[in-house]
Amino acid sequence: MLEFVFLCMTIAYGFYSAALVYSKRNTKIHIALAICGFALDMFATYIMEAHGRILVKNFSSILLYTHTTFAIAAMLLFLTTAYLGARRQQSHQYIARFVFLPTWLISYILGVALIL
Repeated sequence: MLEFVFLCMTIAYGFYSAALVYSKRNTKIHIALAICGFALDMFATYIMEAHGRILVKNFSSILLYTHTTFAIAAMLLFLTTAYLGARRQQSHQYIARFVFLPTWLISYILGVALIL
């Protein structure tokens, strides 16, 4: 189960990265990749929430709360970025590239640290 969650999150990162690459080339592919990444991210988050106490070995409260804070921030940033992208705002690109992705990566790395 743990390997599946790690695989889902890694593939979600691949979708997010591919969405960044396709952002200028093809809008429909960009949107599809971003939504697939978000859906896979939320699915893996659900699995961790449902079975987290069994899977998490390093249950340090500081690490867990930091990961949770970054994960919630990443989710809200994704929704904000999607809203701005739908409205064709210029800040969409900046927030996606320099705020959302680094926040999500920090959450991903902290999640891996919790599992190990």
